Amino acid sequence: MNEQAGESQPIMNTIEGKNGVISRLVVNPHGARVEELTLEGQRVFTSVKRGDGRDASTHPCIPIFGPETTTSFGLPQHGSARNKDFNVSAENKNILLSQDIEDGQYPKGLKFTQIHALSDESYSLTTINSNNSKQDLPVNFAEHFYWDTPNGWEGLIVNGVDVTDVVKRDGAIELLPENEIIIPGQKPIILKQKGFSIFQLWAYKNPETGEFDTHYVCIEPAEGDPAKDFFGSQGSMIKPGEFRTTEIVVSLK
Repeated sequence: MNEQAGESQPIMNTIEGKNGVISRLVVNPHGARVEELTLEGQRVFTSVKRGDGRDASTHPCIPIFGPETTTSFGLPQHGSARNKDFNVSAENKNILLSQDIEDGQYPKGLKFTQIHALSDESYSLTTINSNNSKQDLPVNFAEHFYWDTPNGWEGLIVNGVDVTDVVKRDGAIELLPENEIIIPGQKPIILKQKGFSIFQLWAYKNPETGEFDTHYVCIEPAEGDPAKDFFGSQGSMIKPGEFRTTEIVVSLK
């Protein structure tokens, strides 16, 4: 997938917390990308150069997560919104991004809105998908987080379980309302959420050498499992005039 950043000017929010420790959020309206999240001095989300040579950073996957397998809208993997410019505004120091989704033959009428909020101890992301059309619209939204792993991700623990092998096989695990993530050498992270069902775990693997990127890991909350053909199922549908909301709050333990 193309994960190249555009020419939009990133927006930075910086907060000095307890004892002068810095929390920082950098959001690029091009692709609604989170280029950096630092909480209480610890880098949480990061921008990376992947092993395939692509520049990558956290981005939304909308209207689809993964490849299109059961519908015929001609959608690219993860949708193309990650490569488009979003409308941007600010409200009480929060960063609001929005875009009307137009992708392949996908029916027009889906409005995608995100609210990024930073405090000195936490980061929250609220996503609203609104159906302004006259027909049901399938949506499988996911946030493609790139987590910083300065000491690698071998021994990554999610909710008390070593998920190293799940990363290596590009697998999914159940997502709880409150989740503990332990990245080797880092303070434990708490991710609270509403509206998601799985974490997809991934890192780029060189097809020739079999070696994985180790300077980041993707732990991606998704509404539904693409391996179970959630997109296009009845559970993925948003009815005309209705909306669906997801919430994420990230903090250090």
